[in-house]
Amino acid sequence: MKECLNYERGMVVKMGNTVFQKNFDHISENKKALKELIALQNEKKEKQEAEQIEFGSEEIEGRKILYAIKEEKVFQLGSLYDDKTLTDMWFSQLRGYYYNSKLLVFGLGNGMYVRKFLEEIPKTEGVIIFEPSIELFYYIINTIDISDLLENLKVHIYVEGLENLIIKDFLYKHIVFSDIKGLIFHDYLNYKNLYKNKFVTFFEDCQLLVNSINATNIVWERFGESFYQNTMQNLPYFLASHSLQDLYLKLPKEIPAIIVAAGPSLDKNIQELKKAKGKALIIAVDSALKALFQHDIIPDLFVTIDGKKLANHFEDSRVTEIPVVCNFNSNAVVLKKHTGIKFFINDLNPHINKLLNPMNKQIPIASTGGSVANTAFSIAEMLGFTTIIMVGQDLAYTDNKTHASGTVRGAWNIDVSNEDYVEVDGYYGGKVRSSNEFWLYRDWFQKELSLKQNITMINATEGGARIEGAEQATLAEAIGRYCMSTFDARHIIAGADFFLNNQEFQQLSKEISESVDQMRQIIEYAQKTVRIHYSMLALINANKYKSNEIVKLFQQTKELGALIEKIPAMYYVECRIQNRINALTNDIHDMNEGEFEEIKEATSKSMKYFEIILESARATLPDFEEQISQGIENAYVLRGNNR
Repeated sequence: MKECLNYERGMVVKMGNTVFQKNFDHISENKKALKELIALQNEKKEKQEAEQIEFGSEEIEGRKILYAIKEEKVFQLGSLYDDKTLTDMWFSQLRGYYYNSKLLVFGLGNGMYVRKFLEEIPKTEGVIIFEPSIELFYYIINTIDISDLLENLKVHIYVEGLENLIIKDFLYKHIVFSDIKGLIFHDYLNYKNLYKNKFVTFFEDCQLLVNSINATNIVWERFGESFYQNTMQNLPYFLASHSLQDLYLKLPKEIPAIIVAAGPSLDKNIQELKKAKGKALIIAVDSALKALFQHDIIPDLFVTIDGKKLANHFEDSRVTEIPVVCNFNSNAVVLKKHTGIKFFINDLNPHINKLLNPMNKQIPIASTGGSVANTAFSIAEMLGFTTIIMVGQDLAYTDNKTHASGTVRGAWNIDVSNEDYVEVDGYYGGKVRSSNEFWLYRDWFQKELSLKQNITMINATEGGARIEGAEQATLAEAIGRYCMSTFDARHIIAGADFFLNNQEFQQLSKEISESVDQMRQIIEYAQKTVRIHYSMLALINANKYKSNEIVKLFQQTKELGALIEKIPAMYYVECRIQNRINALTNDIHDMNEGEFEEIKEATSKSMKYFEIILESARATLPDFEEQISQGIENAYVLRGNNR
């Protein structure tokens, strides 16, 4: 084919190109960043494809056929005969027709797959395109008229370098849990042959996205109510919390941090920790506290982030005065009994974070791989430690156990011999048994170490799984090598400033009080939306579902729904209704027979959704108002402020 194609190597197309100009002028408002990227690309004097790929097109029977040349091989990026036949065949292979599906496609090409999808599923929520090469995309918009796709608000295009976002962040902006069931994944003709590595990475990112959304949704469904209750009850502790940033400024930088996890190998070297007291910042995970207390070891900080953490871990009265790092979702019963200094990390509560933004305040965000030990490691990094010693971090079934003997779970003597397991490299070589959950935590540590070259991690667990990137040493060796200076951790931590100064505290307390009106606003908007849905159903039942009136009503529901979603206090309603919403939307992508039935059912489900919001907001309002009022009063007491 190469011999019969006429192409110009290294062609640079100028703004005068009418195809380019039409495409450029039709880029929709929601693609401003894409427009800027294209304009920047157009200004470049030289075009150079990093993977040494050249692009061209040939006109056949009035149609432009795109192609690419890589390593002297020609790859077609369009059908030589008829795109319609190819797209019809593709679409016929999809597993059923979905009412509300989204298309996730690797490569835009001439847009044939996207157009077919939009034609067959006009009620789609959208199409998300990953274009792996700015050079190829730039060539396409200079050669093929795709203005209809560029102006379509349902079409979202990611090109590498867009908004300085990585593709995972872009996907998170456009895909939610209700999209997962109807998500259709496809790759454009020959794109994965041209960009093999990028295709694999894209596919892996999509898998991670789906897994993450599903996992988050399961957590919300199971623990949404506890999220709400813990957040409300922990509000005064946050308002009276101390600043991790100020603690970072006051801690000496030459000392190491020691993270004490609760793995079985902690039994081997726990006594050695006494030698590190005053020479390292000892940070314990909550499940390791009982084991430490049995050996009369008091950590400098402990971390607890689980909203349903068993109270057994905190029975010892000594725990109440140890400074704690927590979040809004930490078990409120534990924080209520705790009388010591509290530091908060961010669990991305949209209500509180939005109120803090105008104040230029941000609760520190700790990266985590899912475990409290991962979080503790992130906190140590946040506090400026470049040497972090890990103990009790087995991440494996050491001696057929999951936890040290002095811990709550260790005392249960759980037999894991029959548990499902994976094999990983062992601390002392060979293979050891681990769980999928432990594997994820270990993988997080390894990726974190590969990204943070300035961090030295000493794995002093003396058992369990090997962590690639970490140095291995006994705890005695690590203490002897790195714990050389002394400092007064208790005094330094006690001197950390409040997270909010008095003026900020007064301002935030006032705005939180006023957020009760946000809950009333949710009720008002939800009431209006439900009433509109009743009117829509009446028109549908009267066989007027194609009328202009129902189109106007539908638009009103969309606008009201968007207003509700923007209200920060909606977060608390969402916490409480997630399981009911999941049940409602479980089959949202299934098609009904006949347009009338389809529209009626979709409208009925939409109305039910807003009825659930209305019911929950009404039930939440009295408690919300009382919890906020009482929480602010308690915060004044905790801070020692006068009202």
